Amino acid sequence: MACLSPTKKFSHNECTVCSVRTGRASATLSAARPQRRIDANIDIPIHLHNGFPLGRLKGLLTPQENGSLTLKSRNTLAGKSSKKGKEATIELSPEVLNGDTRIEVDDIEIDLKNRYLAAFLAWLIPGAGHFYQGRHAKGTLFVLSVLSIWFLGFSLGGGHVVYASWANGDRRWHYFLQAGVGAAAIPALVQGDRMRRATDPSTGRTLDSYKPLWGGFMAPPHRPVIESESDEIAAWYAVYGSGYEMGTWFTMIAGLLNFLVIYDAFGGPLAVPISGRASKKE
Repeated sequence: MACLSPTKKFSHNECTVCSVRTGRASATLSAARPQRRIDANIDIPIHLHNGFPLGRLKGLLTPQENGSLTLKSRNTLAGKSSKKGKEATIELSPEVLNGDTRIEVDDIEIDLKNRYLAAFLAWLIPGAGHFYQGRHAKGTLFVLSVLSIWFLGFSLGGGHVVYASWANGDRRWHYFLQAGVGAAAIPALVQGDRMRRATDPSTGRTLDSYKPLWGGFMAPPHRPVIESESDEIAAWYAVYGSGYEMGTWFTMIAGLLNFLVIYDAFGGPLAVPISGRASKKE
């Protein structure tokens, strides 16, 4: 897919990038509130999404009655001039005048809809952003793969491997990666805040009156946590052994994988042909 340069303005009409196929390459423009006349020629460099320069697009934009824009140009998308006296006309469909939310991969058009909402949903529940976009196959794959890794790690560690803490001796940086799975890690924030309020700041010890919610589900260990002394973390290691360490890594990997899922929901799949089909030789 070819892509035009960043936003340009012509006679108070803002032109942005969409997607429309024109021969071997594709390019589009959209206009916000197009007038009957755009009284300026355009000269826009065209690049593939990998940055490869494809040429320049020169011509005059003319709005049509159906809402589309017609670009009359003496330059082809490859940057070569057409035959003398003839003009190459590119029809720009009004169906794609919604910014860059529509992309095309292997001749399949994908509507990313509201990309920011899709990314948020993908963080909240892995795959939810893809279901919102109508990409059900990917959504099913992501929710099964990410959450299965997450719950496997969670069970290996006896439910104690995910908790939020930034106290002296127990800076749980692992949680920043585990939180990539969204809603599944939110209870740890609630428990962490409850533990913080039940800790004496002068002594760093948990008050005797403290009781975690939900039977201790995702609750931090009692404080203080001192490596040379017996504490709850030492007890967890003693009970679950290497499972506690493996469970921690599994939940971190699940969170990291979901960051890629979030990116895919926001940006869509790679917008270049990836099918491996050989191009036709002239």
